[in-house]
Amino acid sequence: MEGEKEFFRKRFFGGFNREDVIKYIAGIANERNEALAAQEKSEKELDEARTAREKTEKELKEVLAEQNNAKKELDEALAAQEKAENDAKKLAEELKRLREESKINTVDVTPEETPEETPEETQTTARVKIKRRKQEGKHE
Repeated sequence: MEGEKEFFRKRFFGGFNREDVIKYIAGIANERNEALAAQEKSEKELDEARTAREKTEKELKEVLAEQNNAKKELDEALAAQEKAENDAKKLAEELKRLREESKINTVDVTPEETPEETPEETQTTARVKIKRRKQEGKHE
């Protein structure tokens, strides 16, 4: 009915034709009801979209928090690895110095040559060899 001009038939006595006016009012009421139904549907869809957005935002925050935790753990692991490498170098230098002091002519053990040994194992192996050499020197 929008955009249409309604013409009411006139009655001979008493104004407009009653049926035309009632039909016009019913048409307007029907359009209003359809518009309200469309508005309610749109509001429901908007609420659903908002709920979905809120859920997605929450999930995003959780993923970002997990990412930050993983980055922190990675940084800590890299720092620990760097410290372990530095410790291994210091131990290798200490081992070399001890060998020179005790005149042990064995193969120099460095972390690069024996990747299967940890710095602690390298240090333990060196100590055992030094003790054996010292014991051999005492018994001779």
